[in-house]
Amino acid sequence: MASGRGVPSECIEAVDSATDMTFVAHTYSQGIRARSGAEL
Repeated sequence: MASGRGVPSECIEAVDSATDMTFVAHTYSQGIRARSGAEL
């Protein structure tokens, strides 16, 4: 398994399965900063 951004097309063509995760929504984009304990 490998991960990262900007993967060359040669790498994608060489694998059996590839996933492209796309940003949909996050509180950070609304200007809300990280808070201690927010993941609980």
